[in-house]
Amino acid sequence: TRSARSRIAKIGRFLILSGKARRFVASVLGSKYLKLESGLGASVSHRAYKIVSETPDVLRFSKALYPESWPVENSIRVLDGKPEKAKAIKGFRQDLVIFGERSMERLVFSENPFLDGGMEPVQGERGAASRRVVLDVHGSLYALDYKGIHRYDGGTPTHISERIDTLFDPGDRTQGYVDFEYRGTFHSVHYANRHQILWFVVLNGDPDDDTVYTLPHHAIVYDYQ
Repeated sequence: TRSARSRIAKIGRFLILSGKARRFVASVLGSKYLKLESGLGASVSHRAYKIVSETPDVLRFSKALYPESWPVENSIRVLDGKPEKAKAIKGFRQDLVIFGERSMERLVFSENPFLDGGMEPVQGERGAASRRVVLDVHGSLYALDYKGIHRYDGGTPTHISERIDTLFDPGDRTQGYVDFEYRGTFHSVHYANRHQILWFVVLNGDPDDDTVYTLPHHAIVYDYQ
């Protein structure tokens, strides 16, 4: 059943309690009880917790024709060896594109990702500030990262924000700058009837506006044909 599969999926992952306690999940005894690999002493209840993967940045995929089956061996590391974490994931044609903050990779395969799948780096040192700033518009992927805005059509991403690149230059903050300290709040919207893509960002340092923003109050607009 679905609930049984959900319980099995938790085995081998980390249980992190509201403090700093972290333990492997050894087994699931029911909808309300977990057995941990090493005990926490007395029974613990009513504490905030979350369950996370033992190893982050692992892409797992189901057994063919079994969309809720996740065999342990059906996985592959992404952004392996890079000093960053995955920020977004998007389908592109027959591939799957993974965005780090400053790099991109594609999961490519012919028949089965477990048998002939592999990660291929995307050239150009482009990425995404968060999952909310990546959009698929008419078969192209648009994303905002530390360098500006780029479009991915396959191959090397195309830089499309030349006119406002000074906003992304950390060395020049005299005319305003996109403040990536708050990148987790950035988001994007596609207005198909206007042929526009909008990225809502936190813009600080504007000489005509002395407010220090922590939430998006400005938008970057891209008009496409």
